[in-house]
Amino acid sequence: MRKTLAQLLAIARFSALELLGTPAVLLLMLTASVGTLVLPLFQFQRFSEDGRLARDCGLATAFLFGLFLVAGSAGRLRRALTDGTAAIALTKPLSRGVWFCGQLLGSAGMLLWFLLGMSAATLTAEAFSPQYHTTGAYANVSGVLRSLLFPVAALLLGALNNRFLRGRFTLTATLALPPLLWASTLLTPDLHLGILSFPPIVFLFLIQMLALSGAAAVVLSPGLLTCLTLGSAFLVLILPGGSAWLPLDRLAYGGAVPLDTMLSLLPQALTFTALCLWVGSILLRRKESV
Repeated sequence: MRKTLAQLLAIARFSALELLGTPAVLLLMLTASVGTLVLPLFQFQRFSEDGRLARDCGLATAFLFGLFLVAGSAGRLRRALTDGTAAIALTKPLSRGVWFCGQLLGSAGMLLWFLLGMSAATLTAEAFSPQYHTTGAYANVSGVLRSLLFPVAALLLGALNNRFLRGRFTLTATLALPPLLWASTLLTPDLHLGILSFPPIVFLFLIQMLALSGAAAVVLSPGLLTCLTLGSAFLVLILPGGSAWLPLDRLAYGGAVPLDTMLSLLPQALTFTALCLWVGSILLRRKESV
């Protein structure tokens, strides 16, 4: 049991670092975080609450870009099964189920790192959004511009590490981005910490999509995987009760998503994820070409 757990964690660590070190993941994380940080500069509608547009857009961006990362992770798993990478790993005394679950656990770690950075970016964007007064609306432009220095600092760290220590630029920048975004919140007044109750629900939703697409990756092509991931997410959200995964209204006026909401969603998320992992492991064991 201890050996199996050690193998699982080793595969997950390797998978997470490989994903975080890809240029596509860095580009998606930068686009999502920088796009969220600059929202206050382009906000011309209050929607009945200061900062609501930046907050809702930031969280929606985390949700959507998270789905893109899920689809990309499933595509990477599919490529590993078709280009011989998986076959090389499975020639060792390694269970196919452990390899499969370890790959998806690493992808889940990458998603968690992404949501960590987006949480900080959304907190900052809401705090610097225009405050409406009788004389007009004023965004904290200097605060927004200062917050943009932190993603630049992540890129600079990656470049310096690559130049002087021969480290991987993309991996260093991706690993540095969320901590630096959180460092920027230390200079941000009046943070709405209730926002932090939302990302765990997004994570529960994304790991279900990750497990589903991972199981499908054993038998489907990357194009079909992307369609399945985005289509399944859309279908869940339009079904009765699907809005429970996007409880944005709970965050209005300094509010937070109640713990009861997340606890009510947790059993379904864990059950569906475990079922998909089990099905995926069975499909992989029956796949002759790996």
